[in-house]
Amino acid sequence: MAIAIFDPRLVHFQVQGKALSAGVELTGWVSLQELKTGLIAILREGGILSIEDRVGVLPDPSLKGKFLALVGRAIVGLYREPTTRSEQISQLLIGDAVGILLRNKNYCLVQGPDGYIGWTPAAGLCHCEPEYFQKWVSMPRAAFLEPYEENGQCSIPLGAELPLAQRGAVLLPDKREQRVPEKTYRPLRWLKQPQRQTVVRMARRFLGVPYLWGGKSMQGIDCSGLVQVAYRAAGIYVSRDANQQFLAGRLVATRQYRGELTPGDLIFFAGPVGSITHIGISLGESKYIHAAGESGVVIASLDPRDAEYDAVRAKSFVYAKRLIQ
Repeated sequence: MAIAIFDPRLVHFQVQGKALSAGVELTGWVSLQELKTGLIAILREGGILSIEDRVGVLPDPSLKGKFLALVGRAIVGLYREPTTRSEQISQLLIGDAVGILLRNKNYCLVQGPDGYIGWTPAAGLCHCEPEYFQKWVSMPRAAFLEPYEENGQCSIPLGAELPLAQRGAVLLPDKREQRVPEKTYRPLRWLKQPQRQTVVRMARRFLGVPYLWGGKSMQGIDCSGLVQVAYRAAGIYVSRDANQQFLAGRLVATRQYRGELTPGDLIFFAGPVGSITHIGISLGESKYIHAAGESGVVIASLDPRDAEYDAVRAKSFVYAKRLIQ
């Protein structure tokens, strides 16, 4: 019997139950003590009083407190299982701060800055002490509006965010300073008020990029990844998936009342059973930019009079929300 409850994107709850002659044996891992406590309470309410509890609470004690890390490579995948052959559920960019929950020989189970939990290759992480980790997350940030290439390879991707060591230089996870052209980044401390046009400009940089489930880079990106990267450039951190992103902001339009959309508004689309399954970024009026599975990142419209009109998406439009007033 395998048990998996709660939202597996934000918590790790993998518990197996084995029937015993007088009760049940529980094994596995959970990321919060409360998850285990709740499960045991449910079992006891159901009449199972004899419980052998062998469930561990993450982080794994064998890490011996070494559970803080920074992403040290330009882009690393976040996978559902500890293998790159499993489903890629998201990506992490260089400089992202993560918490390590569990480790095997080649992979680490980590929780990223957006709360997402998944497996990533251990070789892509730089472990750090608490003092350096705190320094890293506290320093002024530089949001990269252009990719930075070195020796013909992208070392800092579009959408990454790194500490600004000094003018024209950022701090890398391995503690080196890297000189970068000032045109490639924008200091987030200058953004006293988030700007809609920053969001739109970043999203437009991805026009023509192919669709990739779980992607967040120029090599491939999905609909909610595009939103997350575009808003991050404006200093706004949103959740990873479209149905999570719907929880933020102020409702400004519905299927019955579309209202006046402004650039940067988030446009939500429903699937066949009514749940939020797709998202785009408004360009103003009826046009929006989104990452579509069949065409990659494109501009579309809700207005049948426009050349970019997408009848299928227009029919599934349900809400629009505003994060920047």
